[in-house]
Amino acid sequence: MAEKVVYADQVPSWSIKWVAYAVKYGYTSGVDASVAPKVKFAPMQKMAATEFLVWLMNIGMGYKVGTNNSIDEARNAGIITLTQEIELRVKDALIRDDIAGILYGACKNGVCADGRTFIQSLIDAGFISEVAAIAAGFIEPEAEPEPEPEPDELEVVQVTTNNLKQLFVEFNLPLKDAGDESNYIIENDDAQAVIDEDSNFELSEDKKTVIITLTEAAAQQEVIDLTIRDIEAENGLWLDETTIEDIELKDTTLPKAVSASVVGQYTIKVVFSEPIMIPEEGDDPDQYFTVDDGDYLIEKVEKVNNDTEINITLFSSLEEGTVKVEAKPAIKDYAGFGITKTSFNIKVKEDKDGPVVVGYKNAKSTEVTLIFNEDIELLEDADADDEYSDDYLEMFYHTNKNNPASGLKVNGKELTIDFTDSKLPPGRAYIYIAEDAVQDLWGNTNARISYVVEVSKDTEPVTLLKVEQEDESSIILTFNKVLDEDTAEDIDNYTILDKNGKTVKDIIDDAVLGKDGKTVTITFTEELYGNYSIVVEHVEDLAGNVIKKTTKSFTMKDMTIPEDFDARIYNPGKKGQTLKVNFNDTMATDGRYSVLDLEKYEIVVGSGKSFNLSDIKGVTIKSVDNDRAVEIRIPSYEDAEKKKNPERYVDYYDFSDTADYVKGGVSYISEELIIARVADASGNKTASNLNYVDIALSGQFGLKNDKDAVALTDKNTITITLNDKITTYKSGDFEDAVYYYNEKTGKDVPVRVTRARHTVNSDGLSVITLTLSGWNSTEVSFDGKTLKVKVTNADSRNSYGETVYIPETTVVDKAAPEVVSVVFINSTTIKVILSEDIDSKTAAADSKNGFSVSGGSAQLTKAIVDGNEITLIGENLKNTTDVSYNQVFGLADAAGNVLKSFTITDVLD
Repeated sequence: MAEKVVYADQVPSWSIKWVAYAVKYGYTSGVDASVAPKVKFAPMQKMAATEFLVWLMNIGMGYKVGTNNSIDEARNAGIITLTQEIELRVKDALIRDDIAGILYGACKNGVCADGRTFIQSLIDAGFISEVAAIAAGFIEPEAEPEPEPEPDELEVVQVTTNNLKQLFVEFNLPLKDAGDESNYIIENDDAQAVIDEDSNFELSEDKKTVIITLTEAAAQQEVIDLTIRDIEAENGLWLDETTIEDIELKDTTLPKAVSASVVGQYTIKVVFSEPIMIPEEGDDPDQYFTVDDGDYLIEKVEKVNNDTEINITLFSSLEEGTVKVEAKPAIKDYAGFGITKTSFNIKVKEDKDGPVVVGYKNAKSTEVTLIFNEDIELLEDADADDEYSDDYLEMFYHTNKNNPASGLKVNGKELTIDFTDSKLPPGRAYIYIAEDAVQDLWGNTNARISYVVEVSKDTEPVTLLKVEQEDESSIILTFNKVLDEDTAEDIDNYTILDKNGKTVKDIIDDAVLGKDGKTVTITFTEELYGNYSIVVEHVEDLAGNVIKKTTKSFTMKDMTIPEDFDARIYNPGKKGQTLKVNFNDTMATDGRYSVLDLEKYEIVVGSGKSFNLSDIKGVTIKSVDNDRAVEIRIPSYEDAEKKKNPERYVDYYDFSDTADYVKGGVSYISEELIIARVADASGNKTASNLNYVDIALSGQFGLKNDKDAVALTDKNTITITLNDKITTYKSGDFEDAVYYYNEKTGKDVPVRVTRARHTVNSDGLSVITLTLSGWNSTEVSFDGKTLKVKVTNADSRNSYGETVYIPETTVVDKAAPEVVSVVFINSTTIKVILSEDIDSKTAAADSKNGFSVSGGSAQLTKAIVDGNEITLIGENLKNTTDVSYNQVFGLADAAGNVLKSFTITDVLD
C-alpha cells in the first residue's frame, strides 16, 4: 500500500484494508491531486461535499467522477437537489445532517451509472430487502392489478370433454349450483349420449365448471349440440338459453389406475383417471383384479363416484400389514381402451372411528347431499322399489323429528336425503342423523350427527322443456322441476290449440304426474293427428313458483304399426295383368322401407317355389289411393308373346284365374304374396320382416278392415267405410241395406233408409252415410233387436269395375248417449234422462260426476247415476237452473261411448 499511498503511516490501523481496497479499484483519488498517480489520505481531516460525493458515486453507484465535477454529476444523477447543491458549494465541511441528507437523496432518487436506481442496486446486492425499502418510503409498492370488472351477463365459456362419459361445461361466473337434467339438453335425437334423471352433475371447486356424467356414454367421435338453460350465478344473474353446437366427444387417452387404498374391513378402493365402463355388474371380478396374488378371494366389484372408482369387496377380512393389489388391462373405459397393468402395495390399518359429515352440496328445499369423510353404507336394505321403511327413514330428519326423510341414496362418501314430503326451510337448516343409522366399510357406526346447511330460497321459475308424443291419444310434458301434484293434474291448466290457433274443446281427458314429479302425461278423449299447440299455465313447483303462461307446439303422428294388408289380381293371365296391394295406411314411398321397391315383393307359386317380381322384365309399380296402395303391372304371356321364345319367370308370369279357396265370401287364388318389411309415412315399420298376404280374385270389394267399418254414430245414423273408392255410385244399393234381427219372432225386419250419401274420406276411401227412420236409439241392440247391414247385387263400382259386396254385418255401437230430457223435481232434486244406460263402472259414488248447476244460489251436492237416469242432489234448485256436464269426467255407455258435454239453459221440464 505504501507504493500507492502518500503518508501511509497516517492511515489508522482499523481502516488499512478498506483504504487498500479503495485504492486498488480506483474508488478514491485522495485529497491532493498533485501527488497523482499516488493517493493522499487525510483520515482525520474534515470532509468536503465534493469528496463525499466522489466516494458515494464512485464506490456505490458505478460512476468515475472527481472533486471537480462531483456536485454537478450528483445533481444530474438525482442524488441532490438544486437547493442542496447551492448549500453544499459554500460549505467547507459536512456535518452529519448533510451526509444523511445526501444519502437519503441517493436512496430516494439517485440513479446509478448502469441506469438502475441506487436503492434497487442495494436491494439487488442483498444489502436491504425490498420490504424494508418500501417501509422506509424509498420505493413505491407495486400497485395491485385492478380487478377485472365482473361480467354483467352469465355466459357459457366452452364445453369440453376428455372421455366419452363426461362433459365439462365452463361458465364465466361462479354458479349457485350445478343444475340437473332439466338444465342440460342434448338436441340430437339420434345421439348415443344420454342426459336424464340418472345423470350426475357436479360443481367444480371454483364453482365455474359443471362436470356432467352421462347416463349413457357417447359413441367415439360423436358430435352433439347441447342446450343449457335456467342456470343461475351466485350473484343472481341468469343464463339466457344457450346452445353449444358441434361438440365432439372423443377419447384418445388410455385410462390409468391412479391409486388404491383400504377403505373397509373387506374393501379396497381403486381410483381411476376417468370413468370406467368395464367391469360391469355381475362380471367375474378375477378378470380385473388380483389381491395378494390370489390369497384374498374377491366377492364382487362395484363402481362408485361416477364410475371413477371401483370398490373391491373380499370374502375375508384384511389383516394388518401390507397388501398388494393388481389392476388388470381387462379394465376398460367407455372408448374401449384398457388400462396398463398396475400394482399397488397398500397398508392395512384398522379404522376404529365412525363416519362423520365433513360437508354438503345441493341443498334445496326437497333434498340435500351430505358428504362423509369416508365411504358409507346404510344399515337397512331397500326394497324392490328402492324404498325404505318408515322407521328407518325417521332416523334422518331436519329441524325436528316431525320432518323425516322421504328417501335415501348412497354413492360412496355421499348420502342424498330426499325431503320431498317435509321440505327444508330456506336459509339455515339443521340436518340430523340418529346414532347407528349408517356405518363405514369397517363396520363402525355413526354417533348422532347434527349438521348445518344453508338452503337457498328456490326462486327458479317452472319451465316446460319439451312436449313428446306417447301414442296417438297422449303426450308427455317434461318440466324442469318437481311439480305440485294438484296443479300438475288439474286439466284446466292445459289448453290444446289446433294448427290455426283455435281451442280444441273438451279434448283433454286426464293429466297424470309421473313418478319423477317432472313429467305430466296428458291423455286425449280421441286420437289426434297433425300439428297442435299446448298452453300451460298455473302449474306450480313444490316451492310455489308458478310457470309463466307457455305455449309449445307439437305434432301428433301415426304410431300404429302397419299390418293386415290385402291384395287383389286383375286380368289374371291376360293383357294388362295388374296386382293391387292395399296397405290400409299411408305408406312410405322412398327410403329403405319404400313400398315402391319391387325387390320387396315375392310370389309363392306352390311347392316352395317362388320368384321376385323385380326379376321379371317389364314389371312396373306405382303408388295409388294417396299412397295407401300400389298397383304392380306384371307382363302376362299375352303381353310378352311378341318376344321370341318368351321365358316364364323372366319375361312374363300368368297368375291363376280360378279360385283355390273361398274365405268370407271372397275367392282367393293359389299364389301367395310375401312383402318384405315396409313402413308407413310416419316411419312405423311392419312388425315382421316378411308379411304374408293372400291374393284375391277381382270381382267385388267391400268393407275396410276395421272393427268400426259399420257403425251407428247417433240414434238415426249409420256410417259404412269401404276398402276402396266408388267411382260409379248408386244410392239404391244401400237404401235396403239396413235391418234388425228380432229374437222374439226370429225374423229380419227392414229399417227404412231415408238418405244414402256418398263421400270420400282423407284416406281416399268411400264412406256411405245412412240416415235411418224408425230406429231412434243410440243402442245397436235392445229389446231383442240387433241392428245389421248387408249389401248384395250392387251396381256401385270402383275404377276396376268391381261391385260393392257387404256380407251380413252387425253394426258396431259408436253412438254416444244423448239427453232425452232434464226434469225439475223439487228444490233439492233434478233428474237427467238419457237415451241409454250409463255403465256404472264409469261413475263414482258421492261425486258430482262432471255435472254442475248455476243460476241464483243453486248449489250441487252430488250426481247419482242409475241406468239412464242421473239424479242431481243440491240446494236452491229451480226450473230455471242451468244444468251442465263436462265430458272429461268420462260417463259412458256399455260400449265405451262417452256422454258429450252439454249445457241446458232452457226452462226445465
